[in-house]
Amino acid sequence: MEVLVKVARLAYDHGLSQGEIAKRIGTSRSTVSRMLREARERGIVTVVIHDPTERAEKLSQALKETYGLKEAIVVPTELESEPAVRPLLAQAVVGLLADVVRDNDIVGVSWGRTMGEIARRLHPMTKRGVSVVQLNGGLNRADLPGYPNYVTGRFAQAFGATAYVLPVPAIVRMPALRRELESDPATKTVLDLARNASVALFSVGVIGVESVLVQSGYLQLHELQQLQLRGAVGDVIGRYYDSRGQICDRELDSRTIGIELAELKEKRYAIAVAGGVEKRQAIRGGLLGGYFNTLVTDQFTALELVKAGRQETA
Repeated sequence: MEVLVKVARLAYDHGLSQGEIAKRIGTSRSTVSRMLREARERGIVTVVIHDPTERAEKLSQALKETYGLKEAIVVPTELESEPAVRPLLAQAVVGLLADVVRDNDIVGVSWGRTMGEIARRLHPMTKRGVSVVQLNGGLNRADLPGYPNYVTGRFAQAFGATAYVLPVPAIVRMPALRRELESDPATKTVLDLARNASVALFSVGVIGVESVLVQSGYLQLHELQQLQLRGAVGDVIGRYYDSRGQICDRELDSRTIGIELAELKEKRYAIAVAGGVEKRQAIRGGLLGGYFNTLVTDQFTALELVKAGRQETA
């Protein structure tokens, strides 16, 4: 028994070949092979196959049960940072879109780094009569990641669709200006389409100087600090909320152009694509607010979200 354990450890703990083990203990390779077989037969060595997709499927089901989601896709990965998991999530959502988008659907899209990553991975999909529309006001710089015209254009190309863009800023200085811009016929037509979209696709933003809204100049540093003081944890389509999913700055929200967060709840599919340790709090806030019924995320984020949800209800 002792010799069988020793041979098993040399083979499986230390990774030695049968020839190396034979030299180490002074026997033949055939004897080592026989000993390893005997070790398995006697239960000294057991083989356990860890299927990462099985764990992901269980986490997907747990997310749906914990947060009442319509669908959850969990991507197996050992990576945890948001930039590292972003391409994996983008690839996963392409397959989902092929399943959920129907003929004659209106597909609403936001913009940003994750949306740009998805747009780059799109391939032609056989759907008829699809329209693609921008959900919220855009950026003032074409060099920033996930530029709205690029994202909307790539989605339209993939679906063989007509693209509708919002030719207005994401955030303006005064609520009156927002109302004026949204009442303009060209803008109103696009917003009406966005409100009627069956499928909405977006990511979840975080609070910080790396935010595209900050980098574009729409949010000043003092406004960012004010949001943090009010408990903001993230944003969806440019609208900031706290850890419970409640809008945390009504004045800023009144200057933000695009569909309302409440309108996302009316979509057949409101799909959030977000992951990484940096976004976990923002994702949970969005879940508690009920702003998406479908989530595409990584396995570590899924695990933490399930833990947090179960602890709260325990």
